[in-house]
Amino acid sequence: MRKQLCATLVLAMTFLCLPLRAAPQQDTSQPDKAKKCEETAKKRGLKGDDRAAFVSTCMATKDTAEATMSPEDKAKVDNASSCEQQATQKGLKGKDRKDFMKTCKGGEGAPK
Repeated sequence: MRKQLCATLVLAMTFLCLPLRAAPQQDTSQPDKAKKCEETAKKRGLKGDDRAAFVSTCMATKDTAEATMSPEDKAKVDNASSCEQQATQKGLKGKDRKDFMKTCKGGEGAPK
C-alpha cells in the first residue's frame, strides 16, 4: 500500500512538472524584443514606413521568434502544419504517416 502511494505521488509530481519543463522561454523584456525586431528589419532591408510598420507589428506580437521569422521559414512551418492536418484527416499512422509526411513536405525520398 505504501509503495503504491509513493509511486502515485511520484507520478503525479512528474505530470505536474511537465508543463514547467516544456514551456518555451519567451523574450519578455521590451529592450530585447525591440533589438530583435530592429535587427530583423535591418536584415530584410526595410526602410521608412515599411520598417516602422514591421517593427510596430513585431513589438505587438507575443512571440518574437515567430515575428522575426523569415517568409521562407514561415512557409515551411505552414506547409508542415498543413501536412500534419492532412495526415490526421486521412487517419495515417506509423510508417504510412511518416512516408506521407516526407512526400508532403518535400523531404528526402520525396518524388521530384
